[in-house]
Amino acid sequence: HQAAAVSVPESIEQPVDYTLTNIVGTVNMMEAAAKNGVKKFTYASSAAVYGDDETMPKQEEIVANRLSTYAVTKFVAEEYAYQYTMHYGLDCYGMRYQRLWAAAGSERCIRGGHSEVHRVPPAR
Repeated sequence: HQAAAVSVPESIEQPVDYTLTNIVGTVNMMEAAAKNGVKKFTYASSAAVYGDDETMPKQEEIVANRLSTYAVTKFVAEEYAYQYTMHYGLDCYGMRYQRLWAAAGSERCIRGGHSEVHRVPPAR
């Protein structure tokens, strides 16, 4: 089962679905890429991994209390990406999106604001 759209409250209510999509799904994609000779892999993480840290500007090294199941699943996917970079020759790049736009008229459409992207370093 795949989560149709990102919803922090929904991730708390449906942790298995978000785990399957955000962790298992991302690992499956990295595994397929590594086995098929792909050298670079870019995936969507989330600024949610910054948790309750209010520091601005955000730094990729920030460690804070993650506030949702969604944030945890995105963080765990980043940890797997680190492992694939270190051990399987797949240069992984995670993009920590702050805001994403849905199609016009969508219930989850974010109005106003802007998008920020933070690249998660492939090595510590």
